Amino acid sequence: MGLTKQYLRYVPDGVLNYLAAQRCNIATIQEQTNSKGDRRSRSHWIAFACGEIIHVWDIRRNEKVLQFTSVAEEVTCLAFMNNEKLLAAGYADGSIAVYNLFTEQLVFSQKGHKSSVNCIAFNSDGSLLASGSNDTETILWDVVGQTSLCRLKGHKSPITDCRFMLHHPYLLTSSKDSLLKVWDLQTYRCCSTLVGHKSEINKFILLNEDQRLVTGSADSEIRVYDLTFVDPKGEIDASTATTTPEENVIASALENESTDTNSSPVRWKMAGSIIRHGKDRIVGMAVDPTGGYLSFHGNDAWLECIKMNTDEKVKELLGRRVRKKRKKMKKELLTEDAAEDPLEEDEPLTASELLEFQFTKLPPHKCGGKIFSLVFLKKAASEPPTLLLNLGNSLRSVSIDVGDNLLKEASSVALPAHRFDIRTSAITSDGNTIITSCSEHLRIWNREAMQCVHTIPCDYAVSSALIPGDRFLVLGSKNGKLELFDIIEGVMHVSIQAHAGPVWGLCLYNDARKSIITGGEDKEVKFWDLDFGSPDSDRGMTLTCRKTVKMDDSVASVRLSPDQKLLAVALLDNTVKVMMADSLKFRHSLYGHALPVTCMDISWDSRFIVTGSADKNVKIWQLEFGDVAKSLFAHDDSVTSVLFIPRTHMFFSAGRDGKIKQWDADKHERITTFSGHHSEVWSLALTADGRTLVSTSHDRSIRLWQKTDEILVLDEERETEREQEFEKQANQTEEPVIAGEVNKEIGPAGRQTFKAMQAAEKVVEALNILREEKSQAEAGVKEPPHALLVAYGNITSVRYVLETLKRIKPSELQGALLSLSLNDAVELIQVLKDLLLSGTQTELVTKALTYLLRVNALQIESNKMLLLELDELRSHGTDHLDRLRNLVSFNRAGLEHLQLQLEERDDVKLFSDATQQFTERKKKLKKRAVLSMAS
Repeated sequence: MGLTKQYLRYVPDGVLNYLAAQRCNIATIQEQTNSKGDRRSRSHWIAFACGEIIHVWDIRRNEKVLQFTSVAEEVTCLAFMNNEKLLAAGYADGSIAVYNLFTEQLVFSQKGHKSSVNCIAFNSDGSLLASGSNDTETILWDVVGQTSLCRLKGHKSPITDCRFMLHHPYLLTSSKDSLLKVWDLQTYRCCSTLVGHKSEINKFILLNEDQRLVTGSADSEIRVYDLTFVDPKGEIDASTATTTPEENVIASALENESTDTNSSPVRWKMAGSIIRHGKDRIVGMAVDPTGGYLSFHGNDAWLECIKMNTDEKVKELLGRRVRKKRKKMKKELLTEDAAEDPLEEDEPLTASELLEFQFTKLPPHKCGGKIFSLVFLKKAASEPPTLLLNLGNSLRSVSIDVGDNLLKEASSVALPAHRFDIRTSAITSDGNTIITSCSEHLRIWNREAMQCVHTIPCDYAVSSALIPGDRFLVLGSKNGKLELFDIIEGVMHVSIQAHAGPVWGLCLYNDARKSIITGGEDKEVKFWDLDFGSPDSDRGMTLTCRKTVKMDDSVASVRLSPDQKLLAVALLDNTVKVMMADSLKFRHSLYGHALPVTCMDISWDSRFIVTGSADKNVKIWQLEFGDVAKSLFAHDDSVTSVLFIPRTHMFFSAGRDGKIKQWDADKHERITTFSGHHSEVWSLALTADGRTLVSTSHDRSIRLWQKTDEILVLDEERETEREQEFEKQANQTEEPVIAGEVNKEIGPAGRQTFKAMQAAEKVVEALNILREEKSQAEAGVKEPPHALLVAYGNITSVRYVLETLKRIKPSELQGALLSLSLNDAVELIQVLKDLLLSGTQTELVTKALTYLLRVNALQIESNKMLLLELDELRSHGTDHLDRLRNLVSFNRAGLEHLQLQLEERDDVKLFSDATQQFTERKKKLKKRAVLSMAS
């Protein structure tokens, strides 16, 4: 029996060009409550994502302080908890993750949505987390219990934004179905729905302690609503009652556009609207931490800001209006009669006129690029309000000039990075220097420092080749130019017009003259001689065309065999022409692709040529005779790059599906798949020893892959891929149907994931051990205890069931219990009942017991099962819960008493900021000022 061929595994080895991704928002900490012993100030920390990596950045020091990576999917949204302790992230595969900034560890992660998470938000105390997704559903998460609570299903289109109210138990969600819903967090029901928008609601903001709502939609109108809250008795909350003259004006000017009935606890009145400068849909909206400014932007480069005037300022502006109007009346009527009460004798203000006094629009500011997200930074009282913008993989801060009411660019918080697609890449033979290029710059990276060392302006690059010696790089542009760069000095030496169209193909002819072969869209293949000049003369480097070959169609790629004998030219007619390199005599044609060949490469021994095409296939050919050895369905989209590993017959392929795959050309099989990029992969590059792979993508990331000594077993790879495919299919299935559930607005949040099913198998195994012991006891047979019970210290089978439940993660407990059959569920309910009555692990046992009774309620009721157990639980089960509740309350009261004693002794606040508490208490007690305009 022959030896099995062994493969070595490539693993991720770092990411270059990391800055804020376009798809994810920027999160900032708005509160500052450092824990005892923690000297780091987090008030200047921001969080942004680059692919699946979350970077926490200190903007004052301009350095990275933390980095999180736990889910191998693209991050789509971020949110900080108010006390600076937790950071939540939503991902493109529908999962969420919560990180602890103090311990720098993952708290928990769980997949609950079927598609990408669009928004995520904490409540005021951080105990609840809400996430909205493209699957039209919102999930509530218990952060303390590390599990999901419920699934809210009232919307019919993707969720665009979600926010908790600060002082009321409500959650607001907006959607592309043009509705905004209010959910009661006590009953998990939709208690109110806002209608009136003509298009989708993209963003909304709550102002004035939940008393004002501002929404932005797909049109150029910003709508403003005033909110009032009604207690269960039907009385309007005094703190939100509309008693001021301006509210009376609004109520008389506009009709209430909500669909609320008189029983709705949340009511709103349309206060008016503001017309934006931009005409496109609104993309981002943010409010200043002090509540003084509201900023928003559309799908363009214009940044707009509104100053929210205080009551005193509104009173002053209204007084000016009245005085101006009186002056005009005196001039026209020649009378000095002045009205004592302007609100009664003057014409009443319309809602839009009143909003002009409440909001002052600042002149719009055009930034250097398209704005993808924005956030206000926390600043001291003496510093001007500052916005941080994400401008396509770069961060820029814009300050507000309070005196002149203008927006001014302050600084750029960024490292040198590509802002556009990285189309070409190259790496030196020693692997220490990486060269990448896009449509505006060529950047040279130091791999050890993981930083950019040179940035050189260049044309739109579509092909490149590194000249032996690792000093000079030749680049082919989309405009048909050839450019020669010195990567050590960081300068461009030569730039000539080589073709009439893009230079899609470029390779080196390693003869004594160091020739370069190029192929362009102008149907020409050209041979260039590179002259490095002489140090004794002033003559510099030159590129001279010595031969031109006319082809039948546009050239997509050119490759020269390593033995310098054959030249392969890929054309847009779906074929590859192979000709002699010296005489350019036609040898044979490679045909078989259904679409044009986009890339190709030749093995080190000139035996195989691999072609990748837009038809998603990769073909392996015998170069000598032109016969096809194997045709492989490689990617789910067009193949963009293929590259042989030096001194082997293994090669890599990359495609527009974002995948990189490794293949064996001898056995014609796939070895493994690299998942890391989140968009089209454009180029691949390898070191001379084949131990380092560089890949670039449309997601503007440069990823490094390092070859290790770990042996890759194909059977294990296939098993891992099947598990991932099962997980993906399970996530796309509908949520489980619970008997007796008829409400369509709320559903269970647990899902039967692969890990949950594995946990369910362990529970079933523990129940089988329990059944065996019971059957042996009934038969009077004494057998030695089970090996698992001995391994845990000769515990009982009931205790082993409890230990199995304790080892299940809280995020997977509901899914595991949901996977149990009815017989196993009934058996487990009986075990949990005994544990609850004995007072063992009351919290865990109660959680599992209530969930099992809920999901199996109809079967238990119809089959008349567990009647005695349920009656016993009803009469005695709550005693242990009350005892535990009293114990927790007693301990909490003791801790609060200890806190008061320590605060009196040290005259300081331990667990909260006294200044912040005083400010909040003052805001609650302060009544809204009545607008009056005295003469």
